[in-house]
Amino acid sequence: MDTILNGNNIPVLTWNHFNVNYKQIQLYNRPDDKNNPVITGDSTGMHIENKTSLDNFLISGNDAKTASYIIANASITKTITVNKNNSVETPLIFDMTLKDNDKLTALFDIILEENSHANIIVSISSAANAAGQYTDLIRIHAKKNSSLTFTCLQLLGENFLAFNNAIAYVENDAKVTIHHMPLGGKTALASALTDLHGYKAASEIYADYIGHNRQDIDLNYVTRHYGKKGLSEIKMTGLLLNDSKKTARGTLDFHHGCKGSSGNESENVLLLSKTAKNKSVPLMLCDEDDVVGNHGAAIGALDEEHLFYLQSRGIDETSAWQIFLDSAIARLKNLLPQNLAAKIDTYDKEVLCNESL
Repeated sequence: MDTILNGNNIPVLTWNHFNVNYKQIQLYNRPDDKNNPVITGDSTGMHIENKTSLDNFLISGNDAKTASYIIANASITKTITVNKNNSVETPLIFDMTLKDNDKLTALFDIILEENSHANIIVSISSAANAAGQYTDLIRIHAKKNSSLTFTCLQLLGENFLAFNNAIAYVENDAKVTIHHMPLGGKTALASALTDLHGYKAASEIYADYIGHNRQDIDLNYVTRHYGKKGLSEIKMTGLLLNDSKKTARGTLDFHHGCKGSSGNESENVLLLSKTAKNKSVPLMLCDEDDVVGNHGAAIGALDEEHLFYLQSRGIDETSAWQIFLDSAIARLKNLLPQNLAAKIDTYDKEVLCNESL
């Protein structure tokens, strides 16, 4: 029997009629198919072990049922420990390629010792027409004065269900950046929860998506401020094509005692189809008076004035939309190493270029 989960739960419930409180998904309970990630990049000053190390690393309020499912089913378990006073600029890449009908569950524990700095990327891909399921949980512990840039690139086939999850505990003067790129899959979910417990702890959460065909994208990002003078940003940017739909929840939560903290949450959505559907839920919770919080969403289509300007120079509406799509692809490629940028190129040619703008 499969497991049915209500994933991506919003921290504070709203009217059920809006259908944004959670995303219900059905996950396989059969064993994972064998898969070993290809590890490349710079692991200098790091220890990589095939085990978990943060099993008692609990952040209250995260999706316990989703975490329990992943912990129980994970066939890939990795602990990446970045040594004290070690700084690695070159990304460490874990690249997984799934086959048609594959099921894979991964659990990564990332521990940054004091004064350490790292850049880690997880890439998941498959053939364009493949089906299957991928779920993961990334648990991050950033100790004093450490920093991490973590990127998840998801390029799975058009009939995959993908669910990427990340949670982070951030201590004094530490910073965690999480960047999700859920480009593939029929149903693509992504969530991140950062707890800023330390003095001047910081986090950045970014999501970039390109909804296409009948893809269903569901995002849930939460930053909770506990320590003084924390700094956070949540930013989601995307395009919606064809009959795609997207729900995004972005929450800034200021707890009592986080005096002097500041947070920003924003979303920018460009609709390149009259049949695409978007739901945005910017949310701010506050139990402290000495804080600064900003949140909002900008959703729109290519306006008539811009279209007229382009058409007056011989660019029709479809070509204009293609320019925006090409620009979004180019920006993502510039954020990644060359081998992963090539994967986006392939995905663009095999999937996005075949979509009807």
